[in-house]
Amino acid sequence: ADAAIRLYKPEQPDLIQRQLTTLNFRICASSSYLKKHGTPKDIKDLQSHTLIGFPENVPAPYADPNWLFRIAGVDPEDYNKIIMMNSLYAIQRAVESDAGIASLPDYMIRQNPDLQIILPDAERAGVDMYFVYPEERRHSRRIAILRDFLVENIQKAGK
Repeated sequence: ADAAIRLYKPEQPDLIQRQLTTLNFRICASSSYLKKHGTPKDIKDLQSHTLIGFPENVPAPYADPNWLFRIAGVDPEDYNKIIMMNSLYAIQRAVESDAGIASLPDYMIRQNPDLQIILPDAERAGVDMYFVYPEERRHSRRIAILRDFLVENIQKAGK
């Protein structure tokens, strides 16, 4: 690939990298899920809900993707109310379909007014998003255009 978007700081010394933004994650559920199962009032209440996250045995898309399980005090091996999916989009769709509670980036929550943030004080460290490309592509006009497009649209979305 000539360029990539990564949700972790690349360690390869031959890559040029530009931080695009920081994604902030919140705990959320659909309105109808909360009506049916109740709204958690504190972290411990999460233990009585279906939680959605990433499988433990697949490469993580970003650091600590299952922080929700950790703060809820549940072990995915022993907890029978967990749904595992290896796609952030699939997790979003599961939450929108009333399947349970998950941690999603703010921009995904904003896309659906039916999703409600719960336990707003429980937030994880942000996840930095980087645009990266090989050093030998430094003078590529196509990469420069793509980079500028991404930066401009991310800035617009943040306003």
